[in-house]
Amino acid sequence: MTARIVIVGISGTGKSACGKYLAESALLPLHHMDAIIWGSHWIETPEDRIRSALSGISSSEKWIVEGWVDTYSTDIIQQSDIVLYLDYPGWLAALGGVQRWWAYKGKKRPEMPEGCTEGFDLGFLRDMLLRKERPHIESVLAQMRPLNVIRVRSRRETGRFLAELALTIRKSAEDQDE
Repeated sequence: MTARIVIVGISGTGKSACGKYLAESALLPLHHMDAIIWGSHWIETPEDRIRSALSGISSSEKWIVEGWVDTYSTDIIQQSDIVLYLDYPGWLAALGGVQRWWAYKGKKRPEMPEGCTEGFDLGFLRDMLLRKERPHIESVLAQMRPLNVIRVRSRRETGRFLAELALTIRKSAEDQDE
């Protein structure tokens, strides 16, 4: 069984945490879009290099890619077995964003390049509350029409789905080893 998983959602929904959990429990390589999109000190990577990196990942049999999607995400979305869409209410995303800021304020998150320290911005908090990134995500997914989008609307629902998915992937790998 191949296991190619994309995790998307607005900021603050916990895409990185979900990716980390699934990577550890299903033994899959994890790729963070933030590490692909951003260079040190928040310098944005040119789009052709982002496309190239994603094309390289998508050609592998097993992977998880979590984070922001855009038109450069065509390869990973079209090659994915599952697109897990964390479609949470704005208040839950904003809560997640504040929790992330509190945990990493003034520091770099593990998945971020050097010099990309966590900050707090009221405009960004407002964007999470109002789910301002959602129309863009919806548009990208509509353009690419992935076959298997799993939309979850709460952390509890996400936790159940991830646990079941990790178990299925591990069992499939064990069956192949026999």
